[in-house]
Amino acid sequence: MRKGTLWVVLVLTTALFALIAFYLLPVWWAQLVNVWVGASNTWVTGLLLGFIPVAIGISAFRGALHAPAPRDIAHQGRGARHYLRLVLSAVAGLSLVTVLLTLFIAMGVSEPLREARSLWQDDGPGVLVATLVGGLLGVIVLLGVYAVVGRIRQGTVERVLSKRTEAPEQVQSQEQVQSQEQVQSQEEEGGEHGSVPH
Repeated sequence: MRKGTLWVVLVLTTALFALIAFYLLPVWWAQLVNVWVGASNTWVTGLLLGFIPVAIGISAFRGALHAPAPRDIAHQGRGARHYLRLVLSAVAGLSLVTVLLTLFIAMGVSEPLREARSLWQDDGPGVLVATLVGGLLGVIVLLGVYAVVGRIRQGTVERVLSKRTEAPEQVQSQEQVQSQEQVQSQEEEGGEHGSVPH
């Protein structure tokens, strides 16, 4: 499956989930967020609503782009990889819709969303800002993790390559040492035969 197809799947699933969520779920989602706010506070809820879906969405879509195929059975491996990529793309789209729904309810961009926002009363601006901050933190943390993992993998690859290049050199040096020892032993033998009196 090509990467362009994955982008199409991501866009289509995001649009589908958005249509369902924005017209059927705003009030339910606002009530659920109210429960979470009551259990903690506005900022903690907003940060989690921004951080967790963004982290899941980016990780899922990155996994869809780089999903490995099993090595046991090539044909089944390709099919499993395609289904895995589709599922991960759908998860990424759902996570993106979760963040957008929270933000759009907080902004009240349509009548159903304004109705849902009224349930938050004075918590709307706080949820909006906290969700944005949480999403930004999710992006920063994931970029940092991917950078560290990339450097570790690069260092591992460099060490493996250096070992592979050092191995032939070590073999050559051992062969040179052996040849020099053989030459010396032959010279010593020749010297002993030359010193025998007649």
